[in-house]
Amino acid sequence: MNIPVRRDLPGHETRKRHLMSELSTLHRTPPRRRLFFSALVASALAAGAAAVMIIPGLRDEPGRRHELVPGTSVALAGAPAVLVKASRYAASEPELKPTRGQFMYFEAKSAQSGILDKRGQGQPAEASHRHVWLPAFGGQAGLVREQGGPGDGTWLCRKNDVTPTKKETIEEKIDLAEPPTGCQDAPAYRTDLPTDAEAMKDWLYRNSRGGNPPDVQAFVTVGDTIREAYLGPKALAAMFKAAAEIPGTKVYDNVTDSAGRPGIAVGQTFHGIRHDLIFDPNTFKYLGERQVVDYDTSFRPAGGKSPDETPWQPSAQMRKNMPEGKVLYMSAVLRIAVVSEVGRLP
Repeated sequence: MNIPVRRDLPGHETRKRHLMSELSTLHRTPPRRRLFFSALVASALAAGAAAVMIIPGLRDEPGRRHELVPGTSVALAGAPAVLVKASRYAASEPELKPTRGQFMYFEAKSAQSGILDKRGQGQPAEASHRHVWLPAFGGQAGLVREQGGPGDGTWLCRKNDVTPTKKETIEEKIDLAEPPTGCQDAPAYRTDLPTDAEAMKDWLYRNSRGGNPPDVQAFVTVGDTIREAYLGPKALAAMFKAAAEIPGTKVYDNVTDSAGRPGIAVGQTFHGIRHDLIFDPNTFKYLGERQVVDYDTSFRPAGGKSPDETPWQPSAQMRKNMPEGKVLYMSAVLRIAVVSEVGRLP
């Protein structure tokens, strides 16, 4: 399944960039490193009206967009207010304190859209209930298991954080007593991040990787950093408070995450794709993320390698094949815990 994780598959920024590149420039030679989903989007557009995009169990719900209005409730007050509330909630959560040799356990429900051509071939829509174990302090093999997936799971192990071992494949039977050795994966327990909002904002802009303008890349990096990783309460609070200072975000209420929970989203739209962070509408606890087709062109970020000289506009073909409000991907965080052994449930 082509749902990205922190290390074993490309992150959201990569999928977003490839997706929109192929939507708007189908004549270009595809990059060597690509996602299967992106190639199928191009095929679907080439097929015109015969292409069908489907997402199992997900409703297309663009939500209601709200601007900053002084004196209104938090739900209507705008993105900075929601993110500050999320920061306060994160700071109040009890801290998990793994020790050397322990693993961070992540449970999530994800779904990704599928595209079928006129012959019914291509990437089917898929949903996943993921269970992931990652070494809290790095240097050990991790494991991912997906309910309904083939085999007994997939070992996650990288040499020099680049080259996967031969055991990073789906196996019929995982022997938990004999994990891959020599792994050099980064820690899942992030102790290297700032706990001050200003320092965190500087970190987000310095550590963003990709071709998007800095403000866009920084917001994408928020989701990339917290996805299947554990940040302590102070660092997570700083992350959300720093995100409140990133331009171009708006609030979308009445949304639902991939676990069916109601939420309020803070999203930033660039070149037809909106990246949403979803929070509980009452407590402002972080619930998950999603990507939605959104043709709002009001945000024009400055700087970057390719600043917008003129406002970007979707083509008629894009609007036909990728209707506004279409949910492309979403993931809901169900549980984060510390366990003593890989493969063990909390």
